[in-house]
Formats: sequence, C-alpha cells, structure tokens
Amino acid sequence: VDWVCEQLAAQGQPRLSRQETGHAQAIRKLKPACEDAKIELSRAATANVSLPGLQVGDSVLDVEVDVPRSELDRLVLPLVERSVAVCQRLLATHQVKPEKLSRVVLVGDLFTKGPRPDLVVECIAARRALGRQHGIPGHA
Repeated sequence: VDWVCEQLAAQGQPRLSRQETGHAQAIRKLKPACEDAKIELSRAATANVSLPGLQVGDSVLDVEVDVPRSELDRLVLPLVERSVAVCQRLLATHQVKPEKLSRVVLVGDLFTKGPRPDLVVECIAARRALGRQHGIPGHA
C-alpha cells in the first residue's frame, strides 16, 4: 500500500498517508486492491492496481499503478531475510547442524512464490544471507 501511495505521488496525484485520518477510507479501499496485485504477482511478471474514482476527502483519484514482480521481491526481501535468520538462530540454539535437516517446509506465498524459494532453503541450510549475489533485484 505504501509503495502504491508513493507511485501515485510520483504521478502527481495527492499523497495518501496512513497517518491522515481523512485518508483512512481510501487506504481501506486501496488495501484489497494491493492484496489482489500481490496475489497476481505470484503467477505474473506484473500486476495492476486499479481503483478509478477513489474518493479522498473532497478529491477523487483515479488509481492506476503497475507493480512489477521485481518490486514486490525487493519489498518482501527483508521479511524473508528475517525469517531465514530466525531459522538459522534456532538451528544454532538447538545445536542442529543444517546437514542434519532432512527437509525444510516453506509455508505461505511469501516463501513458496516469493523471491527464489530455492535460495531461501539453501540459505537456511548453509547459514548464508540472501542478497544480490543470488540475483535478487534491488538488494545490496
């Protein structure tokens, strides 16, 4: 939602903000449209967030934003990295060597359809961090 709001501002539309009480209704309507785009990006290279005639206070916005899959990957990468770090910390705490794992089960679209699920498993097992060396865009 925040990224879409930034894109709208870059298009010259009024800046929507979660902090503005007058924007709450518009944000509530924008949220499911963004969720639909995220779901679409699990199977497509781009998705569109479209809400023509979105009422924001006394203004009406025509929301039309294309979201590339690479942008979603960049946005969710910190969440994936935190999850990998938790798994690595749990393995270390319980003195389980990664090679002793018979399998790693990934649950939820964030992992199964997110940025390179094969690398998530590899990084858990090898105690490495995800990053640009794995071909994940926008990550240093």
